[in-house]
Amino acid sequence: MARTFPRTLHDEDLKSRAERRVFEALRDQLSDEWSVFHSASVIYRDHAQGARDDEGDFVLCHPDRGIICLEVKGGGLECRHGTFYRLPAGGGERERMPDPFGRAIDHRYALQRKIAEVEGWKDDDLFLVHALAFPDISVHRLVLGPDAPPQIIADRNDLSNMAAVIERVLAYHEGSRDKRVAPGPDGEAMLEQLLAPTPELAVAEARAGRPLPSDHVESAQGRSRRPTPRRPVEGAVTGLVDREGGQDEHLGRSRRGRAHAAPEDAGGRGCGWLPSFAS
Repeated sequence: MARTFPRTLHDEDLKSRAERRVFEALRDQLSDEWSVFHSASVIYRDHAQGARDDEGDFVLCHPDRGIICLEVKGGGLECRHGTFYRLPAGGGERERMPDPFGRAIDHRYALQRKIAEVEGWKDDDLFLVHALAFPDISVHRLVLGPDAPPQIIADRNDLSNMAAVIERVLAYHEGSRDKRVAPGPDGEAMLEQLLAPTPELAVAEARAGRPLPSDHVESAQGRSRRPTPRRPVEGAVTGLVDREGGQDEHLGRSRRGRAHAAPEDAGGRGCGWLPSFAS
């Protein structure tokens, strides 16, 4: 069972019930060597634009394998000429949404920049990659875009075998001459302190004639760092299985997808690509 941060999820911490299903699948199916961080929020400084903030759905870390930024999207989806839409359950007007694949890449780079701000980690080229999960729909490889390889996607058919999905994601991102390194135990501790710190802030009591003592913060002590070679991927699983079934369960907003035919004047990505994923 994976180590999760937080240990349990409350409904008020979730954007959708899809996140809970992914959280439970990762917690129950990954080994205890994996750390799973939910709602990983960071703020970093850009020299040109100032402070920037970012929040990813999940960050997974294994000391010997690498770090994965996992973006989760629940409900039905449609893509028209490169623009993504949420599909309401039972019909209704579709709602435009950001490109989930672009968002996943943005989360990855934001975390990379935040890690670079940590003392001693600026020059480390960590194996930090991204993946996506669509727990309410079946995603067929024939309708995916050029920035959406099926190897980095998990759909509702994959929730029962997330360990194999993670192996598939790692195998796709890793190159035969890849010089990126796994975080190691020190990197795992650094990431835990960065994304799920446990400070203790003591409230000082005033005493007559005596100054207030300074507040103190107790945090995990850093350990000496050693580079960690990445373990090769064994038994990687490729491809996705497409089956029907499943239930859309967006919090406060149920959605059901519907199929659409591609128009004759298809544009956008220049391929007439018009997928519609129904939950």
